[in-house]
Amino acid sequence: MLNLTQTTGYAILALGFLHECGGRLVLAKDITRCTRIPLPYLSKILYALTRTGLIVGKRGYQGGFALSRPADEISLCDVIEAVEGEDWLPHCPLGIVGCSKQPLCPIHDFWIVQRARIQKELLSITLADMSAYVSEKFLSNIDGCYASDDSGAIPGKKILSKRKTHRFTKKSPRKQSKKA
Repeated sequence: MLNLTQTTGYAILALGFLHECGGRLVLAKDITRCTRIPLPYLSKILYALTRTGLIVGKRGYQGGFALSRPADEISLCDVIEAVEGEDWLPHCPLGIVGCSKQPLCPIHDFWIVQRARIQKELLSITLADMSAYVSEKFLSNIDGCYASDDSGAIPGKKILSKRKTHRFTKKSPRKQSKKA
């Protein structure tokens, strides 16, 4: 049985959350708070996703992360390759080094067919498909972490907390009260 890593699972969860945010830039700390992915781990994942072009990141004031293209154009295979590397699917299911050399292992022909089948299936599943599952299973139970677009809240969902802005205003002098 092929199992994907926890890193891939976290990447799908984070990307699903970004998809739910409707293109808004979201801080890593907000992604962490809402997905419960540890921030140091999330930072490494976001770096890999940015480096491979699946998300965009903006530093500084009003910065954050967002998907670089629509979720229906990002395949599950794209996500896996971004965080695991291009050779994420083993050439030999038994882990034998040099398996593809002569003489061939008895499972070699079977694995070549299955490997191609797995890749084809993962290319056909999009982040939009996964996002619906992620939103329902993982994000629906987390209070205060529903995303919205700039025009208002998604019906029935809470809005992410707004960032605090600092305004410099002239303070009026304090009035001193006289005690009689």
